[in-house]
Amino acid sequence: MKGTVFTKGSQQVNTILLNNPPNKVILIPVDFAKEKHVARCCFGDGSYMTKKPIVVFNNSRGLEFLDTHIQKTQKRYDISKGSIIIATEDPHSYAVEFFHKLRGLGYCVVQANASTAKNLRKNTFSSSDTIDLDGITTAVITRQVSDLKDISNIYAAIKNYYRNYSRYVKERTRAMNQITKLMDQIFPGFLSSSQSGLTPFSKSSLNFMLKGVSPESIKKMKKSTLITRLKKDRIQKCEVVAEKLKELAKNTLCTNDFLKEHLIESLKNRVGSYTHLQTTIEVEINSGVKLLLLTPYALLTSIPQIGIVRALTLAAEFGEITTEKKFTSMCAYAGIVPRTFQTGGPDKAASVYKLPKKCNHRIKNVLLSAAFDLGTTSHPAGRELLELKSHRLQDHFNRIEHRCGKSGVSTARVMLKIMRKMLVTHSIYLPYDKDLNPNELKIYIESTFKAIRNKFTPYIDSKADFGNSQLKSAEDEWKTNIKELYGIDLTSKF
Repeated sequence: MKGTVFTKGSQQVNTILLNNPPNKVILIPVDFAKEKHVARCCFGDGSYMTKKPIVVFNNSRGLEFLDTHIQKTQKRYDISKGSIIIATEDPHSYAVEFFHKLRGLGYCVVQANASTAKNLRKNTFSSSDTIDLDGITTAVITRQVSDLKDISNIYAAIKNYYRNYSRYVKERTRAMNQITKLMDQIFPGFLSSSQSGLTPFSKSSLNFMLKGVSPESIKKMKKSTLITRLKKDRIQKCEVVAEKLKELAKNTLCTNDFLKEHLIESLKNRVGSYTHLQTTIEVEINSGVKLLLLTPYALLTSIPQIGIVRALTLAAEFGEITTEKKFTSMCAYAGIVPRTFQTGGPDKAASVYKLPKKCNHRIKNVLLSAAFDLGTTSHPAGRELLELKSHRLQDHFNRIEHRCGKSGVSTARVMLKIMRKMLVTHSIYLPYDKDLNPNELKIYIESTFKAIRNKFTPYIDSKADFGNSQLKSAEDEWKTNIKELYGIDLTSKF
């Protein structure tokens, strides 16, 4: 077959619809809900088998009922189980297990993008369960569906940890803004390191706020007592900080007592929420990093300016990378390929527009921010040997920048191409455009693994976690190869 007008979606759906006539295919769209789903059986061409949809409970009893209903329909029309397609919109958390149980029963279960299914409805002015089922059915017939996403692999767990981490970071930022607003009313200047001498939201700063700090409380407190409290929080130059706090409290206009009492109570609650969020964020990121070490994405940290959070983002959003996942598709998904529009005949050139808004913005933000940072960041091996300071991505960024080109987008595409190769071959970031002698190669490899270790150490300090990781496997392979080729022993970093 030379090609098809349909987009590449579920391979199972393509096979079923191509190899069977419409009257030998059962298509079952399901509109899910928290308690009751709505489903309807139809043929492969979209014609319904029943007049009305059926109601299915979101529990084991509903699962058994739907399975029995499908088997009866299958027997009535003499259709094999391999020609049955169950389709739904992207399932919510409360419905995910239901559809995975269906897939466990041997059915082909696929999902359609909710926005795509909405645009394919017969009626776009109103919505009902039946109209929603029409949109899902049309999405399957036009091959605009994908296989149900697996929730049991390591990348699904990484995605869960990363999404939770991102959500909690936003909530922490909101809490910080609320605390800042309250402190501007209670004690202006306290969260300014230049005025109070304390780092904003440090351990000492939070302890003061939890105890209801105010200009009056600082004025009444003896200087010796204030210094003692600062020493307990391990603040350097306690005398200087205590003097600054006393001076700030002396020059601050005090809020009236009635309002101050309510503001301090609210402040304590906000600070308590902030500290709890901070602990939760640390738990989520540490759990995600432990899983990241078991994937090839840990090797991406060998690229300068690709830290733990950026590597975790790419692992969560891209998932497992195989040779089947094309580089062009990854660029389009990341939104780093400009939109084009061509009309008016084959002789007319295409118009190039801005980067698309419809893409994975998490990946796009990581790639573009890292690309701009790479322009000013040298390789860590340059600290040991000046000749190794520049690297391929930095040279590319500066070359495009000097000719006034799109340096960020261009470098992001080159970086993604390098990343894809690193993930498929399980290799580290290498200077492909340089011929290194054995000594330079030894310095480069040792510096690279040292930099990787420094990135992971704040999150994981267990030798067991490093010992079972992709990093350890990559380092062992490099040690073996360099030993065999040049007779040089590498210093182990893991």
